[in-house]
Amino acid sequence: MNPLLHIHHSQNEEFYVREGTGVWTIPNHDDPAKRQFTVSASAKSEEGRKVFIPLGEYHRFENLDPNQILVIEANYSEPEYEVEEIFFRNFLTYLSDCEKARMAPSVYQLNGFLHQFKCPPALPVPGPKTMDLGLQDYLSRILRAHLEKFQEQLREILNGRFLNNFVSLT
Repeated sequence: MNPLLHIHHSQNEEFYVREGTGVWTIPNHDDPAKRQFTVSASAKSEEGRKVFIPLGEYHRFENLDPNQILVIEANYSEPEYEVEEIFFRNFLTYLSDCEKARMAPSVYQLNGFLHQFKCPPALPVPGPKTMDLGLQDYLSRILRAHLEKFQEQLREILNGRFLNNFVSLT
């Protein structure tokens, strides 16, 4: 599973490639050579196997060769181990379940996972990074409000309150 283009608002992220080769994309990087690059476990130096993503940078990565496994280690500048474990367990299990069922993941569900862990999907726009982050944050807040309303309605349905308003139960 390849992650969506996303952003971390509260931490830097560093990857270490243990097996395989990955392609990292950082579309707004100041250095054009670092907007898309390949990192491989076969790099001659330890530094050649590392990728550093500063907070506030949109990024994603994918496996270069689908016939070969990509094993990475991810580290965060402000680790929240329990939160990260819950995120990866829920998020990756959901994506795996969708793949097994041969169905597309729900955009609402993906956004729910990402917002819960302060890692909203990227909505890049042209212009200065500060404008990009501001617009992205604004749009993410709107989407989050819709998700929260949807979750509230779902809870009402599950608790029977919603149905009681429309159907007379005898």
